[in-house]
Amino acid sequence: MKEVQINIFKINVDALLGDNNLKKIYYYRIILNEEEGEKTFHRLKHYGNVECEDKKIISTIFPLNKPELKFIKDESLDKSKITQNHIKGYLRYLRYSYKLSEKLQEIDEIENYVIIPYVKFDILKEKDDFYLNLNFKYRIRLKKSMLETGFKEGDQFIFMYNDYKVHKVKDIEISQNNKDKIKGIENYLKERYKISDEINYEQQIIYAENNYPYLPQFCYKVFNFSDVKGTEISRKIMKKIRISNEERMKKIIDIIKNLSFIEREPLKLPSIKLQLPNLIVKDKNENEIKIKSTREFFSYYPYRNPLKGKTIKTYIIMNDNINLENEARDLLSELKEKLQINFDFNTEPLIGSDDKILDKIQKADDFGLAIIFGTNNYEKIKRGLLDKNYISQFVRIETIKSNNWKYAKRNIIFQISHKIGIRYFALESKIPYDYIIGLDVSRKENVNLGGCAVIHDPSGILNTIFPITIPQEGEKIDIAFIIEKLKNKECIKLNDKKFLILRDGRIYESELEKLKKISRDYRCEILIIGIIKNHITFINSDDYGIYLSFANVIFLLPHKTKSGNEKPLKIEGAYLIKNGQTNKFQLNEEIIKVLYNLTRLNYSSVNDNGMSIRCPAPIHYVDKFLNFCHLTGEHYKELLEKDCLYFI
Repeated sequence: MKEVQINIFKINVDALLGDNNLKKIYYYRIILNEEEGEKTFHRLKHYGNVECEDKKIISTIFPLNKPELKFIKDESLDKSKITQNHIKGYLRYLRYSYKLSEKLQEIDEIENYVIIPYVKFDILKEKDDFYLNLNFKYRIRLKKSMLETGFKEGDQFIFMYNDYKVHKVKDIEISQNNKDKIKGIENYLKERYKISDEINYEQQIIYAENNYPYLPQFCYKVFNFSDVKGTEISRKIMKKIRISNEERMKKIIDIIKNLSFIEREPLKLPSIKLQLPNLIVKDKNENEIKIKSTREFFSYYPYRNPLKGKTIKTYIIMNDNINLENEARDLLSELKEKLQINFDFNTEPLIGSDDKILDKIQKADDFGLAIIFGTNNYEKIKRGLLDKNYISQFVRIETIKSNNWKYAKRNIIFQISHKIGIRYFALESKIPYDYIIGLDVSRKENVNLGGCAVIHDPSGILNTIFPITIPQEGEKIDIAFIIEKLKNKECIKLNDKKFLILRDGRIYESELEKLKKISRDYRCEILIIGIIKNHITFINSDDYGIYLSFANVIFLLPHKTKSGNEKPLKIEGAYLIKNGQTNKFQLNEEIIKVLYNLTRLNYSSVNDNGMSIRCPAPIHYVDKFLNFCHLTGEHYKELLEKDCLYFI
């Protein structure tokens, strides 16, 4: 086993207590504020450890003077009683995130945007020792305040005096007589943050999700990559914030060097290397052929091709005045040969504005294909084509002119095949479950969806993408709700079946209770695993296809990136539900290997051995699909029913 560095540092608890004169544990009862209700408890409990949730009692390792807290008692500090929450609450109280963020000192400006680094941390416990998990991220905001830029409900923003938290505009008070309210907010800001700015008394008042009032002149919109996708400004910002794990570790070590209670060197942990799985394609005689990398696919034929021998209506579109008709015909010729499909395409390329091109295209009865050659962002015409049942593939003109056109052409063919419902490869080793399901039950804004399920078969073949529409009033979206929906729509069978469910995010006790009933009623077995994508841990190693265990958590690093900024998946919850009973499942190498194998199912691009997708495919394509729906407001159900991955 090879040891790898991880951004976790051991805490010297004696030094932490001694240097800060921490000698007692204090017990408080939280008195709920009438206006906030339970929010008071959730706001204050993070300063320490919850001793009794029903009675709203918390304990801290420092005295806390807040009007909502009623002191109960204190006692001499016994190290055996210290928890992760005690240490985390104390560091939170001292605003360590803010203090360490200041040490980064890297605030940059790019055109109309400001890039601000900020620190995030967590406290972990392994056996009897405590550890600091430390990282930093970048917050990007507009230079001008919301008073200057304007704003609307739903906009995300930060408050300049407390910029570690992102808020969302929930409501806007537009009354013309807000001066008295604004004066009240001004007095609070002067007392709390010592502001000396001249206040604009004509501005509106913003209310965020916490119902607190904010003045737009002190708030800034947060940058959203979707607003500038494909532009030069997005490339400049990405170049700034995309740094390697090696460089990131150096910065972290530098900012903690003056913390006496933290060991200087990051933890080194043993990692286990996983074997790269074989993939299966077919030769011209339909025999199965093993390959290691999708780079080898061009010598063979798709594993599953429901369109073989059929004809697809096709348009060639050129949104720039450049004649690439020969290259287009060359691409279609190779598509025909490799996919064994006929392409009924327009004899002359369509050229002109997006609207004029769309006017010339009739809606397809089944579905069609449009190949767009251009230099610009093509989101508008892509949506217009989908409205007419045409799946599109964009080809950049600079790619054709480059020396890599031969390789790029194969990549385009590979991507088109999956967009139109072909599955080019499968896994050689079968997964020992009848269904592998990826789930996300979080609602995306502006979309009438409550989540999505992606279903793979034991060969890894993606069979079904099932959007979950918002249910009727009184119905709650959860995993059991989705499983019943899938059964009713005949996407799955439940009786005596084995399920591997990958849940995007943490698993909740209430979800397990309902799954127990399903397992009992249908005599099925369910292994459910929570996959956490967004966390602060990284592995500083040039290796990939590895996993390691620490503090009851598995970190799986399936892939590598060109910029060396790979981030592992965090797997901390797994449960086996069988015969109406739920048991904590001990993650082992066998199931970790299944998750790793599923990361090889990259339908978007031809890749070498290390370029897996980061997440197991069921989670990856749930995320891709919901992000597409979030941006477009549509999910094109008819195309999904034809197994078309039009959104990749």
